[in-house]
Amino acid sequence: MDKILAEQIQENFSEYKQFMIWILLGFAILIILSQYIYNLRLSKKIETFKGELKRNEITFSRYSELQIECLKIMYNHVVDLHFSFNNLLHPQFQTHDYLKEKIKSLIVAFNANMNYYHRNKILLTDDIIAQIEIVHKKFNLIKIILKGQLHSLSDLEELNESVNPQEIYGDPETEVSQISDRIKELNKNSEISTFEKDVKKMRTLVEKYFKELIK
Repeated sequence: MDKILAEQIQENFSEYKQFMIWILLGFAILIILSQYIYNLRLSKKIETFKGELKRNEITFSRYSELQIECLKIMYNHVVDLHFSFNNLLHPQFQTHDYLKEKIKSLIVAFNANMNYYHRNKILLTDDIIAQIEIVHKKFNLIKIILKGQLHSLSDLEELNESVNPQEIYGDPETEVSQISDRIKELNKNSEISTFEKDVKKMRTLVEKYFKELIK
């Protein structure tokens, strides 16, 4: 009787053991399958992310290229403005025609700066934009003074019914003396005397950001 019971218990235990093995095997297969599906999905997400990252890198690279090209051209415009300003206030020749020419050249250089700035503003940093706005605002005041000088010189030409400086001023010494006085008055103006500092700062900001982009 005991032997039969023992055999029965052994048989039941064997069946139970086999049943548990199948359950564990099923769990193992389920876990492996779940892990495979998870890895497959993760792999697809990674590939998607890589694709988006690549597109973003291309977009960023193209944007940087546009910025670099923009800054190169803008720097040339700013340098032209700086040189034109210095040529006006520290002229090589203190003559009627030279003063008129340098005033017009400075206004042209400024307009070229502003035209390029407004067309490419989206490629510039906030610091550069803020400094350009300062330069823009100040030069608008300076331009009123410069145009006043042009009108004054034109009035002299109309008064003397001639554009010949010798007929307007009488002799070269008087011409140089009167033009020199005009330039001195321009230099005394507070907006004009501080303008070069603002232009230099704009040059520095453009140059600094350009160097950061090409590192």
